[in-house]
Amino acid sequence: MSQTPNAPPKSGTPQLFSAKTIVIMAIQIALIVGPLVLGALLLGRFLDTQLSTGPWLTVGFAVASSILASIIAYRVGMRTVLRVDRELPWPKKQSTPTTEAQPDDHKDQ
Repeated sequence: MSQTPNAPPKSGTPQLFSAKTIVIMAIQIALIVGPLVLGALLLGRFLDTQLSTGPWLTVGFAVASSILASIIAYRVGMRTVLRVDRELPWPKKQSTPTTEAQPDDHKDQ
């Protein structure tokens, strides 16, 4: 066997994301989403005890922060994908010649 034990298996498709890129993206998401959700839960709990509203503000803040966290995770992920896409040496797309419709000058005659 010519492969080293730690080498990834060879395949026909190139690996788009390195492990470093995935780890950096996961850390970015965790550092943004973690405090957001934790802060929303703590704020909801605090306001529920101050206003005697039961768990409703905590639940509301938890739902809102989960939706916001999903949006943030998506945007961070897409930003990473776009950055990797720019760095990869993709072949340039060749423009295909288009035939534009010529105006028919003899239409009225």
